[in-house]
Amino acid sequence: MYIYPLAFLIITNNILSFALLLTIAINIFLQLFQLQKANINALAAAISVYLMIGLVFGFIYATMHHLSPLCFRITQQENHLLHHFSMWLYYSFVTLTTLGYGDIIPLSPFAKMLPCLEAILGQMYLAIIIAYVVGLRINTLYAQSS
Repeated sequence: MYIYPLAFLIITNNILSFALLLTIAINIFLQLFQLQKANINALAAAISVYLMIGLVFGFIYATMHHLSPLCFRITQQENHLLHHFSMWLYYSFVTLTTLGYGDIIPLSPFAKMLPCLEAILGQMYLAIIIAYVVGLRINTLYAQSS
């Protein structure tokens, strides 16, 4: 049996978690651009920012659901799962990776726009930032071998 805490506590928790993760992700992201040479730790940091983006959007979706439960519709008969953060984390990573199973459907205009933003951000992050760090790593290895 799942005990549902007060909506105010859930929303407060989501907002604080969102702020903390966003602050950490931005700090790591800014440090990545200060690197002159890249090692495996830089690549791990870049990947961790990518994963934090998925977590941040998961908290946003969960908060949206608690503020307005009609923002999303689930196609299966498991509406009770919408109160679990794991469902929003799943939806966020499915969107971030542009996998898109279609089992959770955004209904409101903002709920439709946000997954588009997440998908574009996720693909651009992989194409630009990860490629930048890998390019730095290749340059570092090339410089060491010369």
